[in-house]
Amino acid sequence: MIIAVLFETRLNVLAASDDLQASKSELVKQYYKLGGMPLGLRDGRGDTAIYQLFKQLLDSCAYDGLDKDNYHYDRLFPIRLKGYPDTTWQELYTNAIIYYCKDIYEGTGIGNIISYNGMPELSYDPLLRKIAEIKTRDDLERLVSSLQPAIQPFNLLKNELREAILSNNTLNISRLKNSINCLRWISHFQFQKCVVVNIPSATLNYYEKNDVVLNMKIVAGKPSTKTPRFAAYCNEVILYPYWHVPRSIAVNELLPVFKRRPAALAYMNLQVLDSRGRIVAPSSVNWKQYNKYNFPYQFRQSTGCDNALGVIKFNLTSPYSVYMHDTNLKGAFTSQNRYLSHGCIRIEKPVQLANYLVPNKIDSAFLQACVRNQKPVVYKLEEQMPVFVLYMIAWTDEAGGIIYYKDIYNL
Repeated sequence: MIIAVLFETRLNVLAASDDLQASKSELVKQYYKLGGMPLGLRDGRGDTAIYQLFKQLLDSCAYDGLDKDNYHYDRLFPIRLKGYPDTTWQELYTNAIIYYCKDIYEGTGIGNIISYNGMPELSYDPLLRKIAEIKTRDDLERLVSSLQPAIQPFNLLKNELREAILSNNTLNISRLKNSINCLRWISHFQFQKCVVVNIPSATLNYYEKNDVVLNMKIVAGKPSTKTPRFAAYCNEVILYPYWHVPRSIAVNELLPVFKRRPAALAYMNLQVLDSRGRIVAPSSVNWKQYNKYNFPYQFRQSTGCDNALGVIKFNLTSPYSVYMHDTNLKGAFTSQNRYLSHGCIRIEKPVQLANYLVPNKIDSAFLQACVRNQKPVVYKLEEQMPVFVLYMIAWTDEAGGIIYYKDIYNL
């Protein structure tokens, strides 16, 4: 314990140096507080074997979508290990193994991949304790193997990355690394069930225990109204939802139409609501006096099969006004270009997905009846469903091949 405290003190000095960034020192401090010892202070022969394996892992880590320069490679491996190295080297070595295992476990660069993360912060304590138990080469090898994701497309993408590196295809290397690290991040939460929406492939996969049990097409946002990238939960499934028209659509697209033809409101099955949510008769509104700056009302589309949200809506806990939903425009799913929405995610098989989220409660006959003006039926999920909306250009197809989708949002 005294040695661990001394090394933690040394870290405070080194954290400001180029060799040990301050951003990385906190996790190492946490390792020492849990009783972990600096690596390289145990049996000399065992440490040599671990050292040699770690070099091999870093020499090939590009095939894992990682960069060996993030783990002090140039400082650690010109050295021939003779006896015990100096304390600075030991600290860098410990830091490198900890952060290599962390990145193998949860991926890297996720902060640049999504704009909102509503997932729980997981404790690193279990991982750090496993690292503290490394005493032999086999211990490190088993730990790294156990940290690899079990999610279906992972190994396919890794194999493709190896081929891209060997052929020096830099564009595909970047795309594959992005997808691999996304899958590492999804997998490390160890959710038994989750939904993964991939914007470039315009698809949705529902996973149970890392296996795809439901796959479907989606319609995502137009390039001018992009679907945001985020991680959140589905907390409600609503049958026969209202569509509360977003203000930007209401004043920029609908209001000009209704000023010319107020009768179009009835054709679109839209209601006019005042600021207190009360229904206002369209004939009582002097449409010509309003513009996008002074319009005091909101529009709500009544329920039914002609509703823009169809007959099922899946609410999400993101800060965006974006959700997954059925649609009254089913023909869009037959198109190759499925980037047509204002940002929300239209899904091809809403009833099937709802049956997984609220089993034994979805009455298909009730939904197919298209009951007009039916009041919404809300199911709050006791177990909220994790939903990842990501942007992975490199992705797998149903036959197990790799497809590179169009960079539709130029990201």
